[in-house]
Order: sequence, then structure tokens, then C-alpha cells
Amino acid sequence: MVQKTKQRLYNILRWSERYTKTDMVYFASSNFWLLVTRGVGSVSGFALTVVFANLISPQDFGVYKYVLATAGVIGAFTLNGLGGSLTLALNRKQENVIPSAFRTGLLWSIPSTIVAFLIACYYFYMANDLLGWAFVVVALTNPLQANLTITKSLFSSTGDFKTATYYNVIRTIVQISIVIALLLLTKNILIIIIAYLGSSVGIGYITYLHSLKIMKVTDDPTHHTEVIHYAKHLSILGTFQLVTAQIDQLLLWHFAGPVALATYSIAQGPARELRTISDNINAMALPRIASKTRQEAAHAILQKTKYLLYVYVPITVAYIVSAPFFFKLFFPKYLAAVFPSQLLALTVVLQSRALADLFIFSHGTIKDRYAITVPGQILKIVMLVLLVPFFGIIGAICNAYHYLRVPTQPKNTPPFTMILVRLEGGLGNVMFEYALGRHLSLQNKTPLLFDVSTCKVNPLGDYSLALEAFDISIADRIASPADIAYFTKKRKRSGGRWFLHNMLLSDPTVYVEEKLPFVFDPVVLETTSPAYLHGWWQSEKYFIGIRDTLLQDFQLRQPLTGKNKEYADQMDATNSVSIHVRLLDYVSNPVTRKIHGELSLAYYRDALEYITRSVPNPTLFVFSDDIHLAEQKIHFPYPTVYIEGNTAAPHDDIHLLSHAKHAIVANSSFSWWGAWLNKNPEKIVVAPNKWLNKFPTGFVNDIVPESWIQIDPHYNE
Repeated sequence: MVQKTKQRLYNILRWSERYTKTDMVYFASSNFWLLVTRGVGSVSGFALTVVFANLISPQDFGVYKYVLATAGVIGAFTLNGLGGSLTLALNRKQENVIPSAFRTGLLWSIPSTIVAFLIACYYFYMANDLLGWAFVVVALTNPLQANLTITKSLFSSTGDFKTATYYNVIRTIVQISIVIALLLLTKNILIIIIAYLGSSVGIGYITYLHSLKIMKVTDDPTHHTEVIHYAKHLSILGTFQLVTAQIDQLLLWHFAGPVALATYSIAQGPARELRTISDNINAMALPRIASKTRQEAAHAILQKTKYLLYVYVPITVAYIVSAPFFFKLFFPKYLAAVFPSQLLALTVVLQSRALADLFIFSHGTIKDRYAITVPGQILKIVMLVLLVPFFGIIGAICNAYHYLRVPTQPKNTPPFTMILVRLEGGLGNVMFEYALGRHLSLQNKTPLLFDVSTCKVNPLGDYSLALEAFDISIADRIASPADIAYFTKKRKRSGGRWFLHNMLLSDPTVYVEEKLPFVFDPVVLETTSPAYLHGWWQSEKYFIGIRDTLLQDFQLRQPLTGKNKEYADQMDATNSVSIHVRLLDYVSNPVTRKIHGELSLAYYRDALEYITRSVPNPTLFVFSDDIHLAEQKIHFPYPTVYIEGNTAAPHDDIHLLSHAKHAIVANSSFSWWGAWLNKNPEKIVVAPNKWLNKFPTGFVNDIVPESWIQIDPHYNE
């Protein structure tokens, strides 16, 4: 019964996707845990507010809110962007950087802690012992309070909402229970402040340590510099946001007094809880949006913003109508807060544009974040300073204007993380290019995209999409012209007229271009995201570390059939030796013949002689793009099968080549891959020691793996 109900619900959710254009199963499963977290938080927070509003005088409640607001401003001048930077690091599976980043965050909290002590000294000097001791508590808890906020998102950052819910619910219930219990026992506001901040730090630190244990985090600072660098930028932006989030309360305290501040705080509560619907959606959406390409993310956000309005408008209207009854029931001392609360509820409608900020966070550059954040925050501060002294609580509600700014979409910028590979040449070439890109994308834990613009004009055909015949998806990972244009601006160019461009714009760590073909460059493997790869990359040293992954990637989607299946079975059943003879362009095209060279019969004879020393009774399988000419050229006293190349399905030929137990390869990336994909642990592969005819004697030949046998190619003149 339960299983049938779950299946029926699953079917309904999948059916609804045609209208919502959203993965509703993910939304429902993720939102369930987020709703649990938010539900517990809302109920606990509401209970705490009701207790404060009915057991504590508005004067004392205003003092309490002033201390917490000031602590929030002090905490703004720390490494407050560490949580956001770690969120992106966790999306890239870099969780081992958390301990070193946390220690750095503690060091960055020292100056603000000193400021808190100075504020305490000021109030002691002014004979206000209550606020003096309150800010001593703020100073002592500030370093951990400012940095332990990261624990709230450690698991949700990776999409593990169930575990995130478990930790957040426990810490919320314990902390609120402690404060409510004390409120029932004492009206001393200093004790309440100590309990609130102390329990927050204590529970947060225990949660932090236990989270590291559950996540099996080791202390590895490999990505420390990158995380802290991004955290610094986010902190500058976060400082604006955190200050503007609290300055309205500080101004009310100064110009209208603690009672007005208490009334304003009560008015904010319902609207704040309603806006958490948006927080839930953002928390769920971040892992998905961060993993999409910039174009996919932009399209999805624009579409879903419209749907969110259908949710927020009725919720807002319902609250505005019910607010007077709500306050009479729960907050009878604060009926003056009804109208401000209704005005604040209007900001809920504006939350639909919060997804645009999420786009900037996950796919924009630091410059984009500055452009969208700083002007709006400055405007908010100016408006608060101008309006609060004259209009009090109503003036403070101008913080709603923070939500009215129009989001700016970054242009010509790459996703925050991306390895973009230029695919060009024949299928064998494209496989080399893919292999390096795959290695770097796994190493950096970032998406892999492709520039196929050169493939589309390649006279040999669009071999980028030929990769789709393997267990590889190309079509949905093609980079946009805007992404490609961003990287090509970073290319270093030759010639004096490019001097200023090379000095100011080029960046070889972003536009990574091969220096010499067939020569392995170890520096390339240190490439970090985002980066564009332009080159042939024809050496297994670029990807030998992910051989098992590539063997899986280059599996055929559709198994061999018909004659190809018969050839493969025959190879599996005999001492098969594949011989690849590339003739068409190597013979008929004078330029190609001069550069690549035509391998002589002597090369094939010497190679076969070497193999037959260890392999008795071989059966030869000759592959060629001109099988009739190959039949005339290749004759040996062993059983021989001639297989004509299939230009319509070159991937089938590569897999046929890999079925042979041993291989004699031509100076061609096509036969190279046929031999490299061969899984026979005892295979013998013979290759020319001079891969191209134009190579000078002694030229480093990194294209040939060290385990292969290299002999003289005896190129035909």
C-alpha cells in the first residue's frame, strides 16, 4: 500500500513537470527536508518571540535586539564570505579545505573582537554596566559566532538536505529551548544575552566538529588560497549586506528608542518567515544551478521566476488580510506593529527575483557581484539615514527598496567553473582532446564543455558529434559563442601589433595552448578552472591516470553487429594481430605525404617479425581506408582478413581494432586509439619511432607510450 502510494505520488510529480518545467521529484524530496528545518525554526522562533513579547517589557526587548544588531554589524567586519566560498568549494568536492579555511576565518575575526571590547569600554565609561557587560560577551563569542555559520550549509551545499536538516533542527531546538527556559525563570536581559550567544557558539562548535567527522574531512589546504581569495571578495560584498541588514535597527535605537526598536522587530517577524520560502527554493536550486552551463541556468531562472509569482502573491495577500487578528491573538502589546508588518509583507512578492542573485553567485564573476550588490546597498543606507530620523519605523521599512533593484545578468563571462575543450581534426584527434579535458574536469571537479566551431567546417566531417557514438554526451555540452569569445580574448598572439593585447588581456593559464605537438607538457596538468584547451594533446601522459574512466567513456552505446560482430568474435578466438595501413591522404595528397609520410612495407615486415617471436600462429587483420591498395601492398604468410574502413561509423572500426590481441599501428591517431583501448594485459604494440616524416632525428616522441615497441618506419620517399 505504501509503495503504491509512493509510486502514485512519483507519477503525479513527473506529470506536473510538463507545466512547472522543474525536476519536481528533486524539488519535493529536497523541499521536504528544508520544510522540516524551516518548520522547526519557524515554530521555535515564533515561540521565542511570543515569550519575549509577553514576558519581557518592550524596553528590555529593545535592548536585547540592539545588542544583537550591533553584534551583527561587528560580525560583518570578519571573513563573512567564507561560507559562500566554501559552498562553491563543496560543490567541487573540495571539502578537505574546510579546517584550514575555518582557522583563517578565526584570525580575521580578531580586529572586530577588539572593536567589541572598545564598545564595551565606552559603555562602562558611560556607567551603563548592562550594555558594557553585554558587549564583553559579544567580544568573547564573536570569533566563533562569525565563523560557525558555515556549519548551517555544509551538507545542503552538496544537496544532502536530510543530514543538513538533522543538524539544523537539533541546534535550533536546543538553543531556543535554553533561552525560553531562562526567560521563564528570570527577566535579567544580560543573562538572556549570555544564554543566547553562548548556546549558539557552543552548539555550533559541537556541530562543526561532528560534521567534519561525518563528512570524513581531512586537513588538506590544497585549495586554501583559492577559497580564501574568493571569500575575501564575498566578504567585502557581505559587509555591505550585513551592515545594511542591521543599520535600520541601530538608527531606530538612536533616533526612536528601544520601544520603537522592539515594535519594529515584532513587525519584521512574520514577513521574515514568509520570505524563507525563497530561502528554501534557493538552497535547493544552488547545487543544480551551479552544475548547469551559464546559458542553461539563465534560461531556467527566467522561466521559474514567473512561476514563483503565482506562489508569492496569494501568500502575501492572505497575510495582509489576517495580520490584525494575528497580532491581537499573539502580540496584544504590539498592535502598533500591524501596519508596518503589512507593509513589510509586500516584500515577499519581490522575492521572485532572488533567483537572479543566485545566478550571479554561481555563474557570475566577482565584478558582476560588485555591480549588483554595492549600488543597492549604498542606496539603502542613504535612504535609511535620511528617512528614519523623520519617520521612525515607517522610514526603516525602506529596506524593502533593497529588493526593487533590477538584477544584472553577466555578459561574456564563463561559468564560475568550466573546462572548455576545442575539438578539431579527425575522430582520433578529437578523442585525444576529449581525454585531456575529461582528466582536468575530474581533477578540478568542474563541468566539461566543448568548442565544436572548427569541427563544423572540418572537411573530414563533424567528428565532435561522432563521440556521441561512445558513452559520451557532447550535444548538450556545446559551449555558447559568448563563452568561447570570453576565452579567445585571453589568447596570447604573435606579432608586434599584439603587444598591448598580450600584456593586458592575454592569460596563458586561462587560454591554454599547446606549445609543441607530440611533446608532453606537465604544466598543462596543473591547469585550474576556468580554462580553455587548444591543442592536439597527443600523449597518454595527459590522461593515463584516468585510463579506467576513459575505457568506460569510449565504450560503444550500440554494440557491434553483423559483419563487425563476426570480425570481433574471430579476433577474440585467435592470436589476432591488427595492422593499420593508412593510405588515401598519406599517398594521394603531396602535402600530407610530405608531413606525415607513407609507412613502407619494411616497417610492417619488421613489426610483424618482432611480434611473431612471441606470438605463434597469428591471424592478421588488416584495416585500411583503401583496402584494395592495402591488399596489393600487405602480403605475409599468415591467415589474413582485410577489413575496409567504415567512414560512416569510424567508432566501430576503432573498437574492432581494440579487439585484436596485438597491434601494429600506423602513424595515425586512429590506430593509436585502437591499440590503446586494447584491454589485453599481455598485448604487444609496435609503433614507428618517428611518428611523422618531417620529424628531425632525435625528436621527442611522447605520442608513443613507453610500453609500446618502437621501430624504424622506413618511410617511402
